[in-house]
Amino acid sequence: MLNEKYIKCLLICNKGTSLLSLWLWSKNYPEFKGDLAMAKEGFFYLARKFMSEGILRLAHDGEFLSGTIEEQLQLFRNSWPKDYDENIEEKDIDNLWWPLFSPAGAVWIYPDGYQAWT
Repeated sequence: MLNEKYIKCLLICNKGTSLLSLWLWSKNYPEFKGDLAMAKEGFFYLARKFMSEGILRLAHDGEFLSGTIEEQLQLFRNSWPKDYDENIEEKDIDNLWWPLFSPAGAVWIYPDGYQAWT
């Protein structure tokens, strides 16, 4: 879906940052520009890839989410805004939705075992 060079660049620039970064990278992927449905699938592709590689986990209130990767990502699919509107917090997927309504945050796992909680 996304080329490996783009993914490596994303990890170099944004590993350790919030899930909003994955969304914005996906949204700005050249082939997805202007297509929010594709950008959304790109976000889920990246999250699934990083989770399956063990470099990303999802957590809420200091606890890792339980369940399979797909079950955890389903929480995001279920709460993802149906419409995008920067003037309505619940629909502001480019900003306020993440800290206020996202079901979990990112925890980046580094090779030495360090965990960067966002």
